[in-house]
Amino acid sequence: MQKLSEKYPPIEFTRRPNDLMEALIRSIVGQQLSVKAADTIYGRFRALFTTKTFPTAEEILQTDVER
Repeated sequence: MQKLSEKYPPIEFTRRPNDLMEALIRSIVGQQLSVKAADTIYGRFRALFTTKTFPTAEEILQTDVER
C-alpha cells in the first residue's frame, strides 16, 4: 500500500464541500428499500430548509431534532 500511495497522489476534490455534503446525504437516503421511498425522504429533508441551495452542514446541525 505504501508503494501505491507514493506512486499515486491523493485525490483533489474540485467540487465545493456543500456539493459533497449533498451527494453524501443523497447516497444515504438512496439506500432505502425503493427509489420512490428515497425520493420521498429526500424531498421531505429538502423541505425542512427554505434556501434554494442545498443546506450547509452547519445549517443541518442547527435544525431542531424534532423538526
